[in-house]
Amino acid sequence: GSFKNNIHSTNKLKEKENYLTFFSQYKLNRAIKNFFTIEEKMMPYLNSYCKQNKLKLRICGSSELFSSDEKKYYQDIIKDDFIFLPRQDIDSSYRHLGESEINVSIDTTIGLESLACGHKTAIFMVRGKRLKLNSWHFGKNIEEISDYGPFWCTEDKISEYDRVLNYLKDIDIGTWYKDNNELISKIIEYDKDNSIFKEILTLHKVPHRSSV
Repeated sequence: GSFKNNIHSTNKLKEKENYLTFFSQYKLNRAIKNFFTIEEKMMPYLNSYCKQNKLKLRICGSSELFSSDEKKYYQDIIKDDFIFLPRQDIDSSYRHLGESEINVSIDTTIGLESLACGHKTAIFMVRGKRLKLNSWHFGKNIEEISDYGPFWCTEDKISEYDRVLNYLKDIDIGTWYKDNNELISKIIEYDKDNSIFKEILTLHKVPHRSSV
């Protein structure tokens, strides 16, 4: 897992609100041509899915300096009401991870960190194929992993989005964790308070603070 994620407490069994939270990757200067075209299709879909399934759509912002531009960007796409969570500091996104019934990520690091924390998370890893970036795929450190699974997909298809979200919506958190923890732990793990890293520092007599 990441050092930042590991210093935040996680309680996967905590009762969730009926939110579906999308973790944004918005950047004011979108230098890669067509990088964000997938959001233009996915966000109206997520808005519709939330309405059909009595969920509240939230968007967790990524831009601390340009949050108003980020909110307007999504408003122009969705053309409907949603809850916007502006990024307030380096840790604000982590504080929202455990609040929702479902977290959704395209290819964000925080999407993987959400998985590490045991939260029900959809990974729509579809940008790589759109941009012909062969190295962008879910679980690339695992040999022979499929292009699709219970909580992830790589095909930009509504039927695939429905399949993943319906699975997450219908499964209880205990079963979700039991069925998927082994695979997730091969990709990323949650190490509370970075205990493994601290042990390595101590072993090599490297001075460090307890808050590392």
